[in-house]
Amino acid sequence: MSPQVLALPRLSTKPQVQNVTTSTIGIEWKKDYDGDGPVCGFIVELKAPDSTSWTSVGFVSFDDDQDDFEYTIDRLDAGALYGISVIILHCSNREGETGPEISRSTEDYLKNVTTSTIGIEWKGAYDGDGPVCGFIVELKPPDSTLWMSVAFVSFEEKEADFEYIIDRLNAGALYGISIIILHCSGREGERGPDISQSTEDYVLPSLSHRPNATAIGTSYVVFRWQDQHAGDGPICAYAIDRRSFSDDIPSWLAVGFVSAQPGSLPREELTFNVTGLEPDTDYKVSVRPVLCDGARTSELGEGPILSLTTPSIVLPTLVEAPQSTNLSSNNVTIRWTNQHQGDGPICGYGINIKTNDDKERGGDDDSDPWGSVGYVSVESELQFDVGHLEPNTTYQVAVSVINCISSREGPREPILQFTTTTVTIPVVVLPTLVEAPQSTNLSSNNVTIRWTNQHQGDGPICGYGINIKTNDDKDRGGDDDSDPWGSVGYVSVESEPQFDVGHLEPNTTYQVAVSVINCISSREGPREPILQFTTKTVTIPVVVLPSLSHRPNATAIGTSYVVFWWQDQHTGDGPICAYAIDRRSFSDDIPSWLAVGFVSAQPGSLSREELTFNVTGL
Repeated sequence: MSPQVLALPRLSTKPQVQNVTTSTIGIEWKKDYDGDGPVCGFIVELKAPDSTSWTSVGFVSFDDDQDDFEYTIDRLDAGALYGISVIILHCSNREGETGPEISRSTEDYLKNVTTSTIGIEWKGAYDGDGPVCGFIVELKPPDSTLWMSVAFVSFEEKEADFEYIIDRLNAGALYGISIIILHCSGREGERGPDISQSTEDYVLPSLSHRPNATAIGTSYVVFRWQDQHAGDGPICAYAIDRRSFSDDIPSWLAVGFVSAQPGSLPREELTFNVTGLEPDTDYKVSVRPVLCDGARTSELGEGPILSLTTPSIVLPTLVEAPQSTNLSSNNVTIRWTNQHQGDGPICGYGINIKTNDDKERGGDDDSDPWGSVGYVSVESELQFDVGHLEPNTTYQVAVSVINCISSREGPREPILQFTTTTVTIPVVVLPTLVEAPQSTNLSSNNVTIRWTNQHQGDGPICGYGINIKTNDDKDRGGDDDSDPWGSVGYVSVESEPQFDVGHLEPNTTYQVAVSVINCISSREGPREPILQFTTKTVTIPVVVLPSLSHRPNATAIGTSYVVFWWQDQHTGDGPICAYAIDRRSFSDDIPSWLAVGFVSAQPGSLSREELTFNVTGL
């Protein structure tokens, strides 16, 4: 009889996956098998990602009374694809054939992902020595090779799973994520397996309907839009932009911001008033929803464009001519009403004047005879005092109305005409002192001038001008272009009538005149009577510069230095405060002295001590 050939056992059905985490895969299988028994157990085998070889990772004993068997494979990488198979072990200690294979990936670290956040989850199991105090969450931003720590999660022995949400991320961006275990010694473990994940991208919102203009003026437009949009939300506000086509290169200009009401069920209409526009100009207005998703910055969407043209401005003029009051030889008060014709709003009024003998007013004439003399705001009383007029002269006055939008004045019409009164101008006799001033405290460079307040000629008197010249100057003459007199000061009538003249030259003869100033004409009277004096002579002492009484002596000479001494004795004038040390070399074509030191002396000392100095760098 031939010996019976053993048919090694093999599972009849594939294992089933029961549960999966970021680091474990739990499987279950039936005890049914094909082939010969008896069976003693099951060998669980694993094929790692990017590998073709199988590795035994677990053993489960066979029990006849048990129909189902299970095993949890742990210490796996998150987000990795593994091959799994179960081999039956015959009681002859021979392995059966490889059973049906299944493939399964572990769960990724990722828990949830939004446009600005990535939530991750991981197991607390680890390889290596403990104790463990926590986990460092690291992030690698897009287009970067550097990792940065973004969070720390404390380790808890009772916790099996840990999680963290990384926020303030950019939408639609790819990030690298890794977990580093922190040992309680304060040292970081090796970086764990990293994963790559992109945040969700979003569709920028835009208005569902085009804005509508409700009112258009020369400088403004009022428009409205519905609080409805297409694209992603939530919407927290609307940005208002406008641009003009009057420039060579039109660009968008931000003009406003309107808060929205996210979550409101009724869709209300929102309005906005754009001001500061130019008349007779083409504009485009844009309303862009602002997406606020909790990210680091808000994003502006796009919106339909509103096109419009502002109307032209009719410059305003007064309805009635202004009236004159308080007319005198050099002044007149102008009054008018606020009634005008033409476009507003009105900012104020420009006051314009010309003499009647000027050329007729014409806006196209390059030489406009009109002169602007003032401005009155609309908030002020509608009147203006025109001064500095010439007596017995005919003037024309026009109050031009100013349009706020264009900042332009309307036509100078209607016109008020008037003639100033005639004035007989009295002859003023300029005042002079009755007596010549007196000098006191005379020195080589200073003198005090005193005078009385008695004068002859017309008043009232405002003050006194102090004038001086040397006696060898030419005689004073008003018709001489080179007036030798110099003004050195002014004294008011409220002050004591005296003045200190300084900065004089010694042994020099001067003339001083105090001119009296008439308040009405603001003119000085003649420079008379005159005070003459001669400053004192100053004798300047001659100083004999000091020099050493004896030549210095060298006490030590080296290859790059010399030490020498000298006695603190000198000839010439003192006192002596220091000694300057100089040296020169004859190795150059033109030897020159070089300052090398400074030694303080002891002026006033009775004993003449020896002083020393060391010259280096030779």
